[in-house]
Amino acid sequence: MRNGLTSSLSEVARQRAQVRNVLERREVLRARQDSLTPGPERDAELSGADNRVSLEQRRYDERAAGYNASAASFPSGWVGRLSGLPSALPLSSEISTW
Repeated sequence: MRNGLTSSLSEVARQRAQVRNVLERREVLRARQDSLTPGPERDAELSGADNRVSLEQRRYDERAAGYNASAASFPSGWVGRLSGLPSALPLSSEISTW
């Protein structure tokens, strides 16, 4: 049970890193948007970056919700608390800085 929770926690951490990665790439794109030629291509590129962030945040939420459900169930939650694992992880709407 502990290994399952630990594995799930690792997946959540990997997905959180992916969210940070796409956020950083979006910020780089926004920083250089002034140098891009205005038009539909630039708008599509910016929209695509926003969509990638939304998609990765949704994937993070799915993994975090799965971990939270496992950590709240018996006996996994009990084993997790004894092992020092977090009892719940925040969802993307609850995170102010990634």
